[in-house]
Amino acid sequence: MQLTVSLFQQLLSLDHDTVINKGKESLSRKRKLIQQALEQSYKIVLGGADEEFGRCLAVNADEIAELRSELGNQLAEKSKNLELRGLGAVVYRVPELGDETKLKISLRSVEEEDTTVASQRFGGVGHKNASSFLLSSVELEQCKVKRNSASNTLQHN
Repeated sequence: MQLTVSLFQQLLSLDHDTVINKGKESLSRKRKLIQQALEQSYKIVLGGADEEFGRCLAVNADEIAELRSELGNQLAEKSKNLELRGLGAVVYRVPELGDETKLKISLRSVEEEDTTVASQRFGGVGHKNASSFLLSSVELEQCKVKRNSASNTLQHN
């Protein structure tokens, strides 16, 4: 109880304007990082060559994996606005796995899109609007949509 009172007194002694300004600066930095990541997004095919789960946008986010929820939601919106599926795939390494070739794919969705169908296909788990699974870096490369410079049509590796 004494610790709670002491902590509460410390909070009351903080300058409100300073706390608010620090919060605004932090939010501004996060928004900038997300915007920069969104600019680097690329198209992937979910489900292999037969495009079982369609196409959506993905982004590499090793440096900002902690922002995957907000980044994924904005990526899903961008994907939907480009007339792809309303899914966003945030791709990052998980050092704790001890395998640099394994990537975590964190899916987020908007509206009625369901992420679990695709995640379960790859052995992952989650719920309708947020799920994840692991892929090797080779598998991810095979999912990337490449532009054929001769015909300017989208092709899968």
